[in-house]
Amino acid sequence: MAASPTDSRRPLVLLGAGGHARVLLALARAAGLPLLGVCDPVLQAEGCGQWEGLQVLGGDDALYQYGPNKVDLLLGIGKLTRGSA
Repeated sequence: MAASPTDSRRPLVLLGAGGHARVLLALARAAGLPLLGVCDPVLQAEGCGQWEGLQVLGGDDALYQYGPNKVDLLLGIGKLTRGSA
């Protein structure tokens, strides 16, 4: 029997909470990947406890509570483009 995608995988911490992060979150959920929470300084400043069903872990500094071999990061920070389209 083949291993499931979540076997022996570290939980993911999503960085960012914008449009790009939403796309990556949907993909991670569809793939059955384990998600620990989201880090975003704006959500932290607003006092949000949850975002899109994920626990808000805090700002970027919240990552220090996890060792480098305890979680994997999912970079949901995209480029902000200003101007007309």
